[in-house]
Amino acid sequence: MWEEVLLRYLEVDRFDELVQVMLDVASPPLLISHSNGPLGRIVPEAMTQINEALATEAPAEINRIRSELPWHLKDVDLATALLEVGTHSRYCDIPDSVYDPPAADSRVLQRLPSLQDSIDDDGLVDCVGLSPGERELVVGHDAVQYHQFLRRGFQSNINDTLLRVLIPVGTREGNQLHLGIDDRRICDVSDLSHLIEEDFWYGPHLTEEWLDDPHAVGRTVHEDPQGEGCLSGYWKFFAYWRMNGDTEKVVQMEEVAGEYEGTVGEYRVLRYLHSIRDIHQHHFIHCDGAVRAYDTQGFEKRKHEEMPPSVPANRYRKVFRVDGQISTNEWSDIVARWFRGNVLATEYLGTMAVVDADG
Repeated sequence: MWEEVLLRYLEVDRFDELVQVMLDVASPPLLISHSNGPLGRIVPEAMTQINEALATEAPAEINRIRSELPWHLKDVDLATALLEVGTHSRYCDIPDSVYDPPAADSRVLQRLPSLQDSIDDDGLVDCVGLSPGERELVVGHDAVQYHQFLRRGFQSNINDTLLRVLIPVGTREGNQLHLGIDDRRICDVSDLSHLIEEDFWYGPHLTEEWLDDPHAVGRTVHEDPQGEGCLSGYWKFFAYWRMNGDTEKVVQMEEVAGEYEGTVGEYRVLRYLHSIRDIHQHHFIHCDGAVRAYDTQGFEKRKHEEMPPSVPANRYRKVFRVDGQISTNEWSDIVARWFRGNVLATEYLGTMAVVDADG
């Protein structure tokens, strides 16, 4: 609705340019009135055009528009308010292309064609020779945003606390780091600014003895007692451990979102993690994070299954991978930060209880 209203007063080309730059520099509509960098030019130009068009509008129509604005914008300059609400849908909508590898004709690969050589079979960028930062991948003078599913709640700021752990571990000598990028977003490094979001993580680490015990396998399930309508947003958390031969201990982890979390377009999106531990070397040798997306029918079946599920996801996208030597503390930090916001995951990190496959 509000996009249509805004486009009555703002040219389509200018609107498209505005939203694209907002995406490039990760500046949400909420901050539209505090824009700097390239938006510091585009926003004032857009406001001028809107105000000129509003000046020809009937007072009754102006009053009607104001009356329908969200409560926090009713006393804000009308052009500013329209820019905020009118760009929200386009900025926040997540296209289906996020499940696919970076496209050869995407904005990022058109500007940085050499980056194509670094993309692996999972659509991740091999970071060897590149400069991964905790909020963006820097390639020369360009800043490439990380994948949409590496954002908090899939839409907010980049989960930089996860990247602060992944990058030192993955770029350590002998290790390998692969990260997902957003092929829609690119800008000059100098145009990028950052918001700071912090929260609190708690819980002790799993013990080396438990992790290296080949008999400590099976399924652990943590559930919110409030059920699917839980206010925490996450209903269940699964960890399924198994041995692969006599050396590798494999874990699969997946969350089940509650009623108020994890909806992206037509899908319910669940975070998933897969890791391999060498129990004789006493460290992890592989860790990757992905999302599994289910349509309404698939999610209805998935949420009542255990781990591993038999219901296949409709869409799947891996967003990071680390190979090499990963300590127990580093691994548990990655788990906590990948499942950031899910208290059941951090609860799991604080317990040694494992339920066997029949329990």
